[in-house]
Amino acid sequence: MPNTPPLVLTITRTAGRCRWCGCTYHDPCPPGCAWVDAAQTLCSECEGFDRALRSRQGRREAVEAFNIGVEEVGTR
Repeated sequence: MPNTPPLVLTITRTAGRCRWCGCTYHDPCPPGCAWVDAAQTLCSECEGFDRALRSRQGRREAVEAFNIGVEEVGTR
């Protein structure tokens, strides 16, 4: 792979705004969604994506789906 900088995701957790898609109570996802966490930072449409990114395999699949290069810098 050429000298491509690593992808860095910055997750901002603002109450009332989904950390992935940015939807809000007043501007929900097109099919409709609901909050799945008490802090109201994750909507039901993004819950599966959020769960997938918590595993190494899920991160690999996301990279393949988006056809991007990602350098792993650590996991929790």
